[in-house]
Amino acid sequence: MPLSWYDRPADVKYQIDYSYNKISGHVSSRWGLYNGREEYRIVNVHDHLMIEKIVLKQLRRGQSHIVLMDIGAGDFQWGRGVAKFINGHPLFSHTVGASIFSLRGERSDGCQVIKDGVCTRYEYGNFKVENLFEELETRKHYLKDQVDLIVSDACFRHLVDATGTMLQAYYLLRPCTGMMCIEGFYLETSVCSHRGVENQYNLLSLFRSFNTPFFRMDSNPARRFDSFVIQKSEVPPSISLTYKNIIPSVDWSTGSNYVTLFEAGPEWRQQPAIYQHQSGGVTYSTITPEGDSLFKQIVVDHTTVCVAKRNKVAQLFYENNTKNFDSIHRLLKDLIEFDQQMVLDCIEHLISTNEQFAIRVLNHIPNKDHSLLRATLFSKDHIKYKFDNIPPLLSKLIEIASRDVLNEQLEGKTLMMAAVDFVVIANRTAPLKRLLLCPEVDLTIVSTKSGQTALDIVREERGKRQKQTLESLDSIRKVEFLLESATKK
Repeated sequence: MPLSWYDRPADVKYQIDYSYNKISGHVSSRWGLYNGREEYRIVNVHDHLMIEKIVLKQLRRGQSHIVLMDIGAGDFQWGRGVAKFINGHPLFSHTVGASIFSLRGERSDGCQVIKDGVCTRYEYGNFKVENLFEELETRKHYLKDQVDLIVSDACFRHLVDATGTMLQAYYLLRPCTGMMCIEGFYLETSVCSHRGVENQYNLLSLFRSFNTPFFRMDSNPARRFDSFVIQKSEVPPSISLTYKNIIPSVDWSTGSNYVTLFEAGPEWRQQPAIYQHQSGGVTYSTITPEGDSLFKQIVVDHTTVCVAKRNKVAQLFYENNTKNFDSIHRLLKDLIEFDQQMVLDCIEHLISTNEQFAIRVLNHIPNKDHSLLRATLFSKDHIKYKFDNIPPLLSKLIEIASRDVLNEQLEGKTLMMAAVDFVVIANRTAPLKRLLLCPEVDLTIVSTKSGQTALDIVREERGKRQKQTLESLDSIRKVEFLLESATKK
C-alpha cells in the first residue's frame, strides 16, 4: 500500500498541531538567517532564470498561466520578487498570467490576495503547511497537478512529518513538467536513523522512490542538508514506508523538536543506485549513469549564462569607455551571486589587460553603491559562507581599492572592517594578515570580536618578523596599536 499522509497516526497529528500552534500567533517569521529571500538559489541556480525557462517552455505548449509556490515563505520576499521579475519582463508582462502562493505558519495581518500586474500574489499566513491539501482547499484552491514550480528553503527541516508534506507538494506539481526545488530534511526509518550519513541514505532512497528524474547537489557550509530538484512524472511514487510514531530530533534547532519514524519495507532496503557527475564546477548526483536531462536543463544553462555575462564584461572593458562603468559593475555584481571564482578570474584578466583602467573601473562608485565590495560582503546571506573563493576575491578587491572606498561607513562599520569580520568568521588567517597589513586602511573602527582576533594574528605576525627591517616592524606596531585602541572602546 503506497504511503499516504492521510494515514498519519494520532501522535503525529497531535505534534503537528502543537508545533503549528507555537508559531501561529507570531506576527512575523523569526527564523533569523533563513527568514525568506527574494531568491533562494537552492541548487546554486538563479530562481528567476529557472522561472524564465519554465514560462518559455509552457508558452510553447500553449499554456499562458503558471502557478508558483513558496512553502515556508518567511516574510513573503520570494513571491514579491518573482512578481516584480515577471511584471518587468519584456515578454512575460504581456503574454502570461501567474498565481504565486506564499505560505507560512505565522499569521499575516496584511492583505492576503494582491493583484500585482499580470500576477496574483496569495500571501497566506496561519497556514498549516503539513496539511497542505486541506489548507489549500479550505481557501478554495484546488491545485492538484496544477503547480509549475515549488520552492522551499530551510522549512522542511522544522516539520514533524516532512516526508508526508513533501508527498503532498509533489502531488500538486504538473505532470511531466512541474518541478520542486527543496532543501533536505530529517527522515527516520527502521533501517537508518536521521543522523548524518544515515539521514542522507534515507533521503536518497526517498527521492529514488518517486520514480522520476531528480538530482542532488551536495551541501555547503551554509546548509545543513543537501539540496534537491525533482520533476514530476506520470508514474506514481512507490514509497515503501509506513507510519509508526514520532521521536525526538537529534537537532536542537529543529522547530518542532520531533521527527516522524517510518517502518521501511523490503524495497526500501535496496541500496540506492546514485551516480556522481560534475558540470560547470558543480558536483551533483542523479539516478542514471549518464546524468539527467533535468540537470542539464537547469544547471548547464545556468553556467552558459555566467559565461555570457563574463564575455560581456570583457567586451565592455575593451571599449575603454568610462560610460561602460555602470554596466560592468552590474554584470560583475550578478556574477558574484552566480559564481565567485568566475568573478575572480574575470577581475584578474581585466587587471592583466589594462591595470590602470581596471583600477578606475573597480573603484568607480555608481550612486555611492561601493558595488563590488558591498556585493561581496553584503549580498545574499548564504553567499557569505562559500569561503573558498571569497577571501581571494576580497584580497584582490582591497588590493586595488582606494582609501576612500575602504574607509567608507556601511551598515555601522567600514567596508574594510566588514571584510575583516568576514574573514575572521571564515577562519582564514592568511587573507586576514594581508587585509590587516594593507597600508590604506583606517583600523580605528573595528568590532570587538574581529578586533581581538585580528589583534592576536597581528601579534603572531609581529613575532615572525622580528628579524625584518625596522620599517616593517613599525608598520606592524602601528596596526597593533590601532587594534588595541579600538578593542578598548
